[in-house]
Amino acid sequence: MIVVYGIKEALNPIKSKLSNVIHGCMQTVLGMPKDKRAHRFIPMDKEDFYY
Repeated sequence: MIVVYGIKEALNPIKSKLSNVIHGCMQTVLGMPKDKRAHRFIPMDKEDFYY
């Protein structure tokens, strides 16, 4: 499973497109089935995200 953490204001607007890109890569490289997505998004408040 792939977990993507990000600042919610930046992550939420691109979640759908990013999900499709990640899933497409997993299908191509790992042979994942079309109907099974193995990733999660964890949007965080800016003050809780340390980088």
